[in-house]
Order: sequence, then structure tokens, then C-alpha cells
Amino acid sequence: MSLIDNERLLCRIRQIHADSQGILDAAHVHEDLVDEGKTAGKNRSARLMAAAGLQKKERGQCDKPALLPPMALNLLERDFNAMEPEVKWVTDITEIKTWEDKLYLCVIIDLFSKLVIGWSAHHRQDRQMVIRAIERVANNMISSSQPF
Repeated sequence: MSLIDNERLLCRIRQIHADSQGILDAAHVHEDLVDEGKTAGKNRSARLMAAAGLQKKERGQCDKPALLPPMALNLLERDFNAMEPEVKWVTDITEIKTWEDKLYLCVIIDLFSKLVIGWSAHHRQDRQMVIRAIERVANNMISSSQPF
């Protein structure tokens, strides 16, 4: 593999590691890469993580942010009424226990219709799961606005 490929892959590995707040090991990062269609092997992922100093934090070591990040501010200010569709959306993530493991379900609800307009599910709760739900909504909006 070329140096550029490794740099791109390491950039994505850093994002996945940061999204998990450092609790994912190389095997789980590799699993996410495979889910995204990347063709990196477990050993390559582990080697790149080690070279970058990315290690799994032990249980209880996760840093809790003192303040909410800007994207988590309460922009609705508890006003859950919408006068028209596609103006106010909310999202929720629910943990579902299955026979095998946990499943996380992220739903996006339009506050005008109170209907689920997008969703995504994954075995791990992360930022990508929310992004996939939003992409699903955007794709549905684009396809429904296309003339036949």
C-alpha cells in the first residue's frame, strides 16, 4: 500500500477512535472500517494505530467533557412545536438488548408530523450511526423530489 493510502486510512482510524472516546481497540476499529467498505486488514489497522500512539483506554478511563460541545446546544429551547414540515427534527438513540448483544437504534423525528423520517442501527453507538440516519433522510428527500 502507498503512503497516501496509509495516511487516508489513518485519518479515518483517528476519527473512529475519537468517536469512541478512545475505548475501541484495533479489532473493533477494523470492524468499523470493514462496515464502511474499507479493505484494510486487522494487522494493518493495528500497526497504523500503534504507530500513531492510538491505544484503547481501559474501562473507567474515558474523559468526560466538562461542557457540552457546540453541536449539542439546546437550539430548540424546549419548543417542540413545528408549524411546517422539515423545519424541526429531533433524534434519539435507544439501546435494544437482543439475544446475541446490544443493538443501538437512532431515529430522526420530524416535529411537525411526529413521524420517524429516518433511522439507522448499529451494534455500537457512535457518530457515524447518526450521520447514516441523516444521510438516509437526505436521500429520501432527494428521491421524493425527483420528477417521474
